[in-house]
Amino acid sequence: MDTGERLTVTGLLDSGATTCFIDKEFVKQNRLNSVPLPIQIPIYNIDGTKNAKGTIKATVDLIITVQGHTE
Repeated sequence: MDTGERLTVTGLLDSGATTCFIDKEFVKQNRLNSVPLPIQIPIYNIDGTKNAKGTIKATVDLIITVQGHTE
């Protein structure tokens, strides 16, 4: 958002997720700016186990447009 750069990508929209996630490799490959969180957030799978990928360590500000709808 802060760079004004536009990317067109194909993604998975999970309307049942409790929050929004973005893959750290995607962030790195597309040189998106991230801001470290003061406290890491654990990720849990549907069965209640901790996710093998670890914790959420940073945030990324994005504007998403899907079929003309912008968030």
